[in-house]
Amino acid sequence: KGWHDGCGNKIRSVYLPYIDLLNKNVKENGYHDLAVSFSTLLDYVLDFA
Repeated sequence: KGWHDGCGNKIRSVYLPYIDLLNKNVKENGYHDLAVSFSTLLDYVLDFA
């Protein structure tokens, strides 16, 4: 709760548009949403681990 109250509310106005931009980018690259693109990237990285 301390982080949320002390920092989270302050960055919310910047963070939410950032997430919207990330989601727009991944959709333009053929993914359903940001979570799908991250899981695909993680699968790719783990193939080399």
